[in-house]
Amino acid sequence: MKKFEKVFENHLFLMIVTALAFVAWISVGKYQWLNQGIIAGFLIAATITMTLFEDSSKALPFYLSLLFMVNTKQIGLTDIQGFSFLYVVGLLVALGFALHLLRFRHKYQFGWLTPGLLLIAISYMLPLIYIDYSTTLLVISLSGFGYVLLYLFFRNTSESKTDTILTFLFYISLLLLSQMAYVFIKGFLAYPKETHMVLLLRDGLKTSWGVSDFGYGNINDVIIFFTLASAGQLYMLLKYPKRICLWVFPILSVAAVLFSGSRGGYLAWTVLIILYYLIMMVKGTKAQLITMHAIALVGTLVVVFTPYFLSSVYLVFKQGGINNFDTFTSWRISLYKQAWQIFRKFKWFGAGWTYMLDVGNSNRIQVYHSTFFHTIAISGAFGLLSVAVFMFSQLLTAVKKFNLNVAIVGAAWLVTALHGILDNTVHMIIYTILTLVIFSAIERDESIEEKGYEEELENQPFPFLVSDE
Repeated sequence: MKKFEKVFENHLFLMIVTALAFVAWISVGKYQWLNQGIIAGFLIAATITMTLFEDSSKALPFYLSLLFMVNTKQIGLTDIQGFSFLYVVGLLVALGFALHLLRFRHKYQFGWLTPGLLLIAISYMLPLIYIDYSTTLLVISLSGFGYVLLYLFFRNTSESKTDTILTFLFYISLLLLSQMAYVFIKGFLAYPKETHMVLLLRDGLKTSWGVSDFGYGNINDVIIFFTLASAGQLYMLLKYPKRICLWVFPILSVAAVLFSGSRGGYLAWTVLIILYYLIMMVKGTKAQLITMHAIALVGTLVVVFTPYFLSSVYLVFKQGGINNFDTFTSWRISLYKQAWQIFRKFKWFGAGWTYMLDVGNSNRIQVYHSTFFHTIAISGAFGLLSVAVFMFSQLLTAVKKFNLNVAIVGAAWLVTALHGILDNTVHMIIYTILTLVIFSAIERDESIEEKGYEEELENQPFPFLVSDE
């Protein structure tokens, strides 16, 4: 069984999982059966893996990929109110966890994040005391306790360290990159051939190439997940400094963010690139620094000699100018005002998740596009204190366990936390699950061996693209 465990660390295995996840995601419409079939297959494989191996991280490639395989357009409250496919997924996940716990007896520790997570879970439930009850509100509110259980499970049953999680993040970034490329190319090809390139580019950037819903989130959500997962790309560059082919992924990633039209993404990735640049300057090899600056120079020349692209990005970012700040912020000011009014009415514990539904779409809860404003609206001052405790415990964990791996993933986490000023992050299910997995791994790290970043002879990524000679 020990020999078989190495399969889950093999890059070829992770590439196959990633490819299947992408196939599942693009299988929509009349091919929805394939989407659900691959999801079911992943759940069965994960459950078997959880039953066979004491280290629950062996099943993480399946579980993490599942987060980005659901491709049901306009997924909303009706999927919670009825017995939908989402509940089947949840039951199978719970089955895998239960079988693992029944077979293996782990020693349990609460971990640094438990107090903050527990406070958030309580803050979700308190509005049920005075807000009109609904099954939908109860199910959503219980998600906080789901986070607590998920964190405690992986904190105590997984043996993965940050290097393993960063490898998984690398493949998640490839999955998200493939999905964005698919959407952008498909949207580009849908325009009439006679459309002028400038008009096509501006409309494409403005509308996210006609696809604002990726099934598990909109383009802004995808960029946030992508930002977090991008840490895996920097990790791979530093771990395999002679693998020049790995530079293609950061290049494509920057291009994907630019073509996404996500203005929050533009700001976030500006900060992210600066942080990654500083890390690379300190830890990169001489050859890598030359490559990095050469890529930056070529990129700058491309922008200079295609001014219509830069002007198009600028016009999309400007969005009418700051004379009407509400329009400039995509009506976030109006949302913030609504959140503040709710907070004034339910100051201490908020109004819960379903007090106000999305304007024009009663199938969706209202998202206030800011971690701060979303928190005070749904859980009031107590919720704000809970989130502050949780985020401080994350920061404290990163500082306490600080090493190169933590610096890499910590930079990505910090940028997404800052992104939370403009888009809700902490209360996003996928984002929170990713951060819980990341920080549970950070807590288990004691130190990093610098030799771990030397060129390895075995288990190299994309061995068929390079030669050792």
